Amino acid sequence: MSFNGRVSKINELSLAQRLKRNKSSPLILDGPTGTELAARGFEVDRPGWSARALVEAPELLLEVQKDYVKAGAQILTANTFRTHEQNLGKWGQQGRSKELTIQAVCIARQAAKGKAYVVGSLAPLGDCYSPEETPPKSQMVHSHHRMVQHLADAKVDAVLVETHASCEELEIASQAVFEQGLALIVSLSLNSENTMYDGTPIKRALAGIAGFSPLAIGMNCLPVEQVHSALDEMNAISDLPKIVYANSGRLLSSGIWEQTAGANFDQHLELAKSWIKNNVRILGGCCGTSPALIAKFTETFQSQISWKYS
Repeated sequence: MSFNGRVSKINELSLAQRLKRNKSSPLILDGPTGTELAARGFEVDRPGWSARALVEAPELLLEVQKDYVKAGAQILTANTFRTHEQNLGKWGQQGRSKELTIQAVCIARQAAKGKAYVVGSLAPLGDCYSPEETPPKSQMVHSHHRMVQHLADAKVDAVLVETHASCEELEIASQAVFEQGLALIVSLSLNSENTMYDGTPIKRALAGIAGFSPLAIGMNCLPVEQVHSALDEMNAISDLPKIVYANSGRLLSSGIWEQTAGANFDQHLELAKSWIKNNVRILGGCCGTSPALIAKFTETFQSQISWKYS
């Protein structure tokens, strides 16, 4: 299956300009790729995770992203979460980082059909919950700068630095985006104590990336019950627009996934209404959610959105 070319942006306004214009309503982000692929029968629990779909099931990946657009997503996240060179090398795809990163963006563009911005995901090199897997600084600098160059070559509308377990890696990745001149969005992954998984407090984490001019800051991959307190803390530090995409549950220390209120999409929506009042301007879903939740967000908040697709 071949994906070539690029669909034009939804209109001439950049994502940064759109955020400035939409001060009273959220832009709708998509939901998860990995868990949605799994829900449709694709095995992600192996080296490469969701990136394997780029090689083994690109049609299914396109279907997932089309469904998010149908649900009303105005921002699609390209499936670049695991297209760093060393991640690809773990399942025999070394040397294909640029190719697969560009392919992931092209698939998202094809799904968007001009109706959504496409952002590139810039993930940690190791496991999202395991700061002890963070590689040496020199490796992180090299790998993230190279990956950001690939995302620039793919012409993403912004880069989403997301789900990092280490504050040092978060800063290195954010700096790479800034130095490349791409729009930056930063989303923290927080544990039950509202710190990064390496123990870094929110205040310290945000201070570390403040100089890289993010368009929005926020959180993902956490249970809905935790969002409000983390938002309060972030808003006390910064008045930047906030991004939230929460889970349907939480991962217990035993490795078992426990569903929480986020699995009930009506309850998830009710909580999201309070987040919107708390400066959230980009709203989506993370692990365990689906296009059904994005459709609920669209139905509820679309009437507040002050622009239409071109």
